Amino acid sequence: MDLISVEVRAGVVELRGTVFDDRTRLAARVVAENVPGVTSVVDHLVWLEPMTGLVLPAADDPAEHPKATGG
Repeated sequence: MDLISVEVRAGVVELRGTVFDDRTRLAARVVAENVPGVTSVVDHLVWLEPMTGLVLPAADDPAEHPKATGG
């Protein structure tokens, strides 16, 4: 079971939680992007690969990539 929380403020959707299939991440983004009034989607989802336990953060999550944002 995937665990996703959704927070919306001023048209910005933030997705947080854990998914066990990267296709679920994509589906959640597509659904959020297609809601009327949404201006952007920020993906903080973490993909947990169930066979190996490998954890992969969202590619566009600046909190996971501080050098990319100058932090």
